[in-house]
Amino acid sequence: IRLSLVGSEMCIRDRSGSDLFCSGVSLDPLTGRTLIVGGDQPNGLPDMGYNVANNNGVTYDPARRAMVREREIDAYRWYPSTATAMTGEMLVAGGGGGLGVRGTDGGWRRLAPAEAGLAEGWYPRHWVAPDGRMFGLSGSQMYFLDIQGRGTLQRAGSLPVSYTHLTLPTKRIV
Repeated sequence: IRLSLVGSEMCIRDRSGSDLFCSGVSLDPLTGRTLIVGGDQPNGLPDMGYNVANNNGVTYDPARRAMVREREIDAYRWYPSTATAMTGEMLVAGGGGGLGVRGTDGGWRRLAPAEAGLAEGWYPRHWVAPDGRMFGLSGSQMYFLDIQGRGTLQRAGSLPVSYTHLTLPTKRIV
């Protein structure tokens, strides 16, 4: 794995045993580590000719300059999105695995709000809203997601086109 920083570059040997292609990535603000979830794995069927999702969790620990295999994540995920909440918990969405949250203790829980399918798809986008909920965008659908407990989802309208056709701001959207 090659990490590029301003004015420098560093190569890291990945010994996690996980294929990180098609994974989701977030920074853990409490530890400074980078969480990498899901990704690719061979499907084991030679006549199929394609790969499938994995349920691996990997962290990059900058203090040790090492990729570390974590416990399995909440679901098999391919092209998921991750977002860090104000609490330090990490929302993982999409990639074929629905909604999951990694707690600050490293454990996982599933979210099951009504209309959870709204947040499915490949790489749904999430930002922290001023009230602490997550503002989400999946396809042309917008919503607010409270990740406490089992989660609650509130529709917030729709765009005239899918977000894949738009360039969105990287800072505050709500």
